[in-house]
Order: sequence, then structure tokens, then C-alpha cells
Amino acid sequence: MSEKKKTRAPSVKKKTGKKRVTLKKTTSADATPPKGEGDLLHMLLDTIPDAIYFKDLKSRFVRVSRGWMKKSGIKKETTILGKTDFDIFTLEHARQAFKDEQEIIRTGKPIVGIEEKETWPNRPDTWVSTTKMPLKDRSGKTIGTFGISRDITEVKKYRDALQKAKDDLEERVRERTAQLSEAKYRLEQHVEQLKFLNTTAFELAPIVHIEEMFGAVGSAFLARFPFAQMSICQKVKNGFSCVHATGVLDMPEARSLSEKALASFTQTETARLQVVEQWPRNDRLKLPWPKALKEFPCWIAIPLQADNAVLAVIQIFAPSQGVTVFKQEQTLLSTLAAHAATRLSNALHYQYLEVKARLEGELEAARNIQRSLMPRETPSIPRLSLAGEYLPAYEVSGDYLDYFQCGDGGWVAIIADVCGKGVPAALLMSVLRSIARFEARFHYTARSLLCAINDSIYLNINERSFITALCLVIDAEGTSMTYARAGHPKLLRMEKEGERISVIESKGPALGILQNIASFDDQLEEVTIPLAGGETYLAYTDGLTEATGEKKNAYGLARLTNVMRDLKHEPVQRMVARIIADAREFTHNKPLNDDLTMLALKVAE
Repeated sequence: MSEKKKTRAPSVKKKTGKKRVTLKKTTSADATPPKGEGDLLHMLLDTIPDAIYFKDLKSRFVRVSRGWMKKSGIKKETTILGKTDFDIFTLEHARQAFKDEQEIIRTGKPIVGIEEKETWPNRPDTWVSTTKMPLKDRSGKTIGTFGISRDITEVKKYRDALQKAKDDLEERVRERTAQLSEAKYRLEQHVEQLKFLNTTAFELAPIVHIEEMFGAVGSAFLARFPFAQMSICQKVKNGFSCVHATGVLDMPEARSLSEKALASFTQTETARLQVVEQWPRNDRLKLPWPKALKEFPCWIAIPLQADNAVLAVIQIFAPSQGVTVFKQEQTLLSTLAAHAATRLSNALHYQYLEVKARLEGELEAARNIQRSLMPRETPSIPRLSLAGEYLPAYEVSGDYLDYFQCGDGGWVAIIADVCGKGVPAALLMSVLRSIARFEARFHYTARSLLCAINDSIYLNINERSFITALCLVIDAEGTSMTYARAGHPKLLRMEKEGERISVIESKGPALGILQNIASFDDQLEEVTIPLAGGETYLAYTDGLTEATGEKKNAYGLARLTNVMRDLKHEPVQRMVARIIADAREFTHNKPLNDDLTMLALKVAE
């Protein structure tokens, strides 16, 4: 955009014969309205707010308007006559204005309605809309230039601000579009994985025969490694037995080698995921495998664990890209393995069910299976007595109650509530149980265990579901415990003699509610609790405090704590039973609206 400047119209004098007549200026005080052209010109130059200027052939000012003088700060018109833009503006504007005016003089072509930036020596820059024309005498000869400039600085500012806002908006739109594109890609991956897991869950759910289960589990894993060879070896008393194989591994000699390969690893090693990128270079795997397996140098071992025991190990021989696939889908494979192990455990359980139990239908079987997943024996923990109970609202429950010994000799006590009821919630509960028992082999504090569980469980949960959980990890001597909760009702502590019942605070979001695993880890808090003699601790699901009476009122925390005080000298088993009885009395033995689960600990005095 070229940069121009404003001037004031020159004092024009008309020639008539030998006389020179100067046009008389008019003022508002004149009694007679102006009639001559000179009077009209003077009135225009004196009253119009725009800058008008006349210049000679050398671009020197010969007349300017009052508007031009006001803008340029010139007090008297005589001080500017004979000067040029170089005396008023900086070189940046003066050079361009001079160049434009000389071009008009040379070509006779005007410049109409252009935007110019005026640069002043000691003032901020201004913007004007300018029109410049050739100045001609009566004979048509060009004798200079004249122009009019209207200040558009504020308009330019608003327009620039609007353009900047538009550019900023477009940039934000581009950034947001990129973010949405990335989010869409991640969501599509997440949806695809969830769809796969859900499909697999429904495919495995009705299978009760162990041989059919191994085939279905093998098909599920081959769906993620369609280019691989696979064998499944079931854990038996003295080692492993190959119960399913595909491709070149589905031969007696190859099946035997699959069993022998696992036998060379320790029990601890077979209980964790293993990846060997080049199995021919691994001494333990240097066996007389079929020659075709040399095209599948990547060896992956995926254990199927339930109840802290390895039920089977899946061996996958894959091309080199198998390592990349494994890294991309490690979480999905871990979740799939946990679910497959649960279903395998259930299938093994079905082997011991009598014909009558199977004929009663899947629902009754599911209830029996879920009951078998609940802890059957009270652990012997030094200084502590423990009791737990759960009451499903329907045939199966979405509540989870468990206590077991973890990998460092300590004890885990965990209570959880899956969002929803019935079979879908029970399925998620069974997956949660397998993951919790598996992760407890490697995580020995309440916070680290819940974080590990969340890492594996969130793939199984859609955006409308979540799991609340409360976890206690008691040290091997029973002197202290770590406590963390993921969106679950808070732990209650009753001091000795029932003098005080307090709520122990610990912040944390529900499992599976945050897709960003790091955000969950950052928000989850842990509290270390010294276990003093005579104290009683109580954890429960909201099915207890939200149980409704005849007046649609809730059982509530206040009633619960009053019952606890009344039972302060009772053993925890009796305390749990009496609280449940009181809840039944409160609801007049009506069917529960929600699953009800409790866990109580009492420290010996």
C-alpha cells in the first residue's frame, strides 16, 4: 500500500486580461452570501474537516485547507507555502508522495481513493484515504497537483484489530481442528479396542467347556496378531500341557516343544509378559522348532492369571513387526489376558458344576461363579480381625469385596462398586478382581495398586461407566496400613471404646473415568494409618447408606455411626451382621435397590 500525505489547498488567484484578482475569503460574519467561485473555494477550504492541498510542478505547497493545517499542526498558512512533504513528514512518506505526484504530472492520470500511511517525525503514524488529481490551467496544461485526504486512522485501527481477531480465530480453529483430528484418531482407536473387547467378552461369556474356551481365547489373540503362529499351554501339576495350537505349531512335535520352552522359565518369569525380539539367539528358546518358524523371529509369552495363579500361557511367534504391534497394544493385550483368564477360571469352575446347576440357566450359574470369586476364608493377619459381607440386589452383583496376601507378604483388603447392576456390572467386577489380584503381586501400597488397576481397567469401560474403589494394604505385622480411595465412600474409624467416629479423608477420582492415566495418578492421594489397639475401621458401598425406608428417606451415615457405637465391644463379624440386620429392619426387609457390601477391621488391644 503506498503512503501519501495531506496538504491544504493553495491560495488560487485568477487572471483576467492583465489584472490578477485574488479570490476573497468569506466568513460566517458576511451579510451577503458568497456568489463568486473564489468565495466558494475559500469557504470550502476554511470549513471542510478533510485535508485539501494544492502543489506546483515541484510538489511544493501553494495552498492548503484549514483541515490540513489543523492536522499537521501548522499555525499559519504562509509558513508552509513553498515547502514540500519532505519538510513535514519523514522520508518514508515524503518520498512515496513525491513519486506519486510526479507520476500524475507526467501521465495526467489521477490517483483515486487509495489508503496511505502518513509517517510524522514526532507523532504516531496516521492513515488517510487520499485522492490526487492533476491541476490544470484554463488551457488544459498541467501546472501541478491537488488532493484531498480524509483521516481513517481509527477505522484502520478497528479494521486491523478485526483482521487480527479474525487471524487469531482462524489460527485457533486450525489448532483446534488439529487437536480434534488427533483426538478423533485416539478415540477411534479407543472405540475400536473397546468394541473388540466387548465383542470378545460376549463371545467368551456363553462358553463353559474348557476345550472350546481355549480355542475362543486363541482366536481372540490371533485377531490382534493375524500374521502369527500361536500355542496355548495350560498349567498342570508338573509343568505345562499344550491344549491349543495353530499353523506349524499344531503338530505333536511342535506342541511338545511349546511345553518344553515354557518349562525352561521360572514360575515368576512365566507369570509376566515376555517379549524376545530374536528367539533364535535366546539360549532357552534354542529348540528344534519347525523351520518355517524362522520367518517369525519375535516370541511373545502372555500369561493368563486368576486367583494369583497362572492358568495358562499363550506363546506367539510373529514377524519382526510383532514387537511394534505388541508395544502399541500392550494395555489392550493385558486387559484381554485378564478377561480371558477370568473366563478361563470360570470355565474351569464349570467343570465341577453338576448337570442340575447348568440346567437352571446362565443367570444362576453366573451367581454361583460370582460367589466363588468372593473371598472364602478370613485371612490370619497379625493383630487384626477382619469380616466382610455382600448382598446383591439382583442375582449377581456389581460390588467387589476381596482380601488376600500381596507379593511382599502384606495383605490387601479392597471394596469396590461397579457403576450399574446385574450381569454387565458383574462381568466388569470379575475383570476388576482378576486385575487387582494380578497387580497386587507387584504393587504393595494402596495408591500404587489402584493406579495399576486403573491402567488396565479403563479400556473395559465406556464413557458412561466407572468403578469406585477403596483399598487398604496392611503391612505383614499388622501395625499400619496405607489407604486410598477412588471416588468411593470414605473409610470410617471408631476409636477405642467408641469415643469418637471419624471420616478419614483421601481424594481420588473413580476408576476408568479419566482417559489420561497420568491425570488419575496425579489426583489419587494415599494416607498411611498407624493401627492402634482397640480401633475399628469400616468400609462400605453406597448401597448401605442409600438404602431407603418407607418414607423414602436414606439409611444415612448418622444411623450407621450410632449402630457402630452400640456395637463397639462386639467382634467385627457380629458388628457386620448386626449392621446388615439394622439395614434390613430400616427397609422393612424390602428388596434392596442397590448391591450392599461391607468390610470391617478391628485391631486387637
